[in-house]
Amino acid sequence: MTDAAHHEEELNDSPDAVLVEVICERYHCVMYDYAITTVEFVAEDFEKAVRVRPVVRRGNRENAERFFELCKRNGRHLSVPTILIDGKVVFTDVPGPEELRKAIEQALDARKSVADLG
Repeated sequence: MTDAAHHEEELNDSPDAVLVEVICERYHCVMYDYAITTVEFVAEDFEKAVRVRPVVRRGNRENAERFFELCKRNGRHLSVPTILIDGKVVFTDVPGPEELRKAIEQALDARKSVADLG
């Protein structure tokens, strides 16, 4: 299975989960490997509550369109590596596992608060 297929499969597993996207230049560049490994390591702690998706700038058309959509939504060109949670820039470098874990927990708590209000 290709990296894109693997991650697309993960993406479809749990549509209600927090989406963590990693902007990278291409699959298996140094920053991709470092960033995606860190994100997947932390995401394992949250099981199906977190989806991981790479957005490869030099990938296919779907990746390119998603990259430009995220740039537009965030009002700027996104550098490599950028880590987004639910479409919002959270890190412009690769954080340590604890820092990333806290950011994901905050996103999950925010979702829970919204759900509790509705």
